[in-house]
Amino acid sequence: MKQRHTERRPLWQRLTLPVVGAAMITVGALGVIVPIIPGLLLFVLGFPLLFGFHQASEDWANGLVRGWYASLKRLVSRQNDPR
Repeated sequence: MKQRHTERRPLWQRLTLPVVGAAMITVGALGVIVPIIPGLLLFVLGFPLLFGFHQASEDWANGLVRGWYASLKRLVSRQNDPR
């Protein structure tokens, strides 16, 4: 795992980001039931925020999201392949 040499987040960010992320995931889960709420978008955006309390967990979550993005990109490129 790559270690980043960055400063530690301020306390208010380490406390606020996970709360906002959990709220976005909760509303995103409700969006699966209520069609007006953009559920998947809120879920995907809230996931990395949920792990903003510690640098190692944030790096893990960002790597996981990058993997999801790469998989989605491969899937879309296969769908658009004119074979």
